[in-house]
Amino acid sequence: MIWTFLSTAVWLICAAGLQAALSQRLAVGWAQPDFLLIAAVILSLQRSPQAASATGFFAGLFSGALLNERMTALVISRTLVCVLSVKVYSAFLGRGALTAAVVTAVATLAAGVIYLLLALEKDILGWLADTMGAAIYNGVVAVPAYGLHRWLSRAPSRG
Repeated sequence: MIWTFLSTAVWLICAAGLQAALSQRLAVGWAQPDFLLIAAVILSLQRSPQAASATGFFAGLFSGALLNERMTALVISRTLVCVLSVKVYSAFLGRGALTAAVVTAVATLAAGVIYLLLALEKDILGWLADTMGAAIYNGVVAVPAYGLHRWLSRAPSRG
């Protein structure tokens, strides 16, 4: 229990660091990765909906703190998307890196739409284009993130 909490905290803090330091530098065209959303979804895939909602809540808090805007919309969208990702991932028969990539892409689209409904962006078409690009980018980045998470979770515990 405490190990799960601590590992989730470390994952989210590392993702927040990546988000702040590298997200804009790794942009391809209009698409840039959302490392916090990727980490939250990957961490939520094999957890209960309650644990996934807590993961999404804290990922939304970190996102709001980094972006310094519309924290309520970010928290609500991340919380709902993490719970949704648990349900979608459990519906697939073959659960692996490709499934995690698809679920992450769908979660990014859902988070973008929920955020758009709550935050009311001025440039809706631009926001949707950014969300589509981010969904593809996040789906690609989710494959190594899923592999790293699986590898670290299988590591023998010390002590």
